[in-house]
Amino acid sequence: MIDAILVTGLPASGRSTLLLQLLKDPDLADARCAAGRPGAGGKKWRFGRCLCCSPEGDLSRLLNDLCSRQDELKLTHLLIETTGVADPAPFIKLFDNDKYRRQFTLRCVLNVVDLLHVQSILDENKDTGDQSAGSRGRVQLRCSDILILNHADELSESSVEATKRMLLSATEEASAPEILGPCSFCSLGKTLLSSIAAVGNRSERRVAPTTCEALPRPSMF
Repeated sequence: MIDAILVTGLPASGRSTLLLQLLKDPDLADARCAAGRPGAGGKKWRFGRCLCCSPEGDLSRLLNDLCSRQDELKLTHLLIETTGVADPAPFIKLFDNDKYRRQFTLRCVLNVVDLLHVQSILDENKDTGDQSAGSRGRVQLRCSDILILNHADELSESSVEATKRMLLSATEEASAPEILGPCSFCSLGKTLLSSIAAVGNRSERRVAPTTCEALPRPSMF
């Protein structure tokens, strides 16, 4: 089985930086990353189109290809980076397909949170006038198994703790995610991999929450 890990978070939160660090870990030597933009050398596949709303096209084709080539590739992990405005729920649902469940186990949804701009998640209306980004940030929170706090070293300890409480309250009816941080992305690998292993099989644990499919597409990203 290939362990799939979904990485989400609003634009500029640090998703790509996290993935680059994870791919350097020896335990992920046989991992590959799928994303909407280039990077990480030969370990990263680029999707042809935006994955904001639906992963059924390019990602499905990639999963089909990996299934047919697994004897050759011998992958252990697949890291999937969504775009910053993506709703994770359709990605989660894709792995419920019986065809993919025979080859992949969706381990968890990681959410990279930029604590310097956390209000873009917690506020429904942004000062910029874009009313959808805050809602999408909340949907990402409700889908998440693990929150990774970025830029926590630039805030006071009391501010970080207060922000943690606000983030957990924003998950609403969903199961409370684990929070990792403050921590450096460069030294996060082992801790994060241990936390992912402890999470178990996501598909056996939680049902994807309400999606943001009815929201207008963001105009600012």
